[in-house]
Amino acid sequence: MGYVENTQSNTEILAKETLIFPGFYTTNIKKFSSTDTSSFQGAFSTAIANLKNDYTKDKYIRDEKFEQSWDHIQGEARELIIKLLEMYCAAEYSGFILYKELSYKLKETNSVLSSGFSLMSRDEARHASFLNKVIEKTLPPLSKNKLKMTL
Repeated sequence: MGYVENTQSNTEILAKETLIFPGFYTTNIKKFSSTDTSSFQGAFSTAIANLKNDYTKDKYIRDEKFEQSWDHIQGEARELIIKLLEMYCAAEYSGFILYKELSYKLKETNSVLSSGFSLMSRDEARHASFLNKVIEKTLPPLSKNKLKMTL
């Protein structure tokens, strides 16, 4: 078999491979809430403590480096960056929703897991917010309207 040149641009390939389709996931809350965390309690407690300490809260600062112009990135590279930003923002927002819902549903039956998911939802919301601000700064107004129509 010989070499076949790809005639599609990277942007076209990325757009096809990254279309956001709604996915429906279900969690058996009753089974999940009865999860025995005793076998990994030490590691779990450390993870919860790290989340409570919120070590990343100062990592998403919009300082002078953030405020730089992105205009020097053009063409296909800019399109790819924007697509990645859109994907990451959607993923972070999706994670926020999922973790917040799990936290809410586990509140009465497994407060340890509920607390962990609540803290993770806080972090996911922070990530989504930061990425959303990058998108607002990077995209021209017409692209923002297009993005709203596609989400």
